[in-house]
Amino acid sequence: MTENQPILTSNDDAVYSRTAPQYVAEIRPNAPPYQIQQPYQGSPGFTSPPVYVVQAATVYGEFPVAAHCHACNTDVMTVTTFNAGTLTWLSSGIICLVGGWVLCCLIPFCINACKDVVHFCPNCHAVIGKYNRLG
Repeated sequence: MTENQPILTSNDDAVYSRTAPQYVAEIRPNAPPYQIQQPYQGSPGFTSPPVYVVQAATVYGEFPVAAHCHACNTDVMTVTTFNAGTLTWLSSGIICLVGGWVLCCLIPFCINACKDVVHFCPNCHAVIGKYNRLG
């Protein structure tokens, strides 16, 4: 019987009788178990150009934004408050001129959409930025 011929058993399954290959381990005395790789030194005389990081200016709006507080040197989510600004006073004056009745000219002072927005740091309460509704 040759080495690669199947041996048929009672349930007709083909089983190959093959001996496992024999490997001989070569043992070298004083050899490290792994190869030590030296770090890359780069080409001599070559310097990489400097890298500049440019951050876009934070745009302040009606809602809180993520900003950097220069007073306490942390990155924070701002806290917003609404203050009467130019648009509030201008719209109140227009209501008075058009013939607003008693106290109707005070309506713009009750609407946040007419007010300016001031952004504060929640940690140190420093003013970080301001959003003016009118210019």
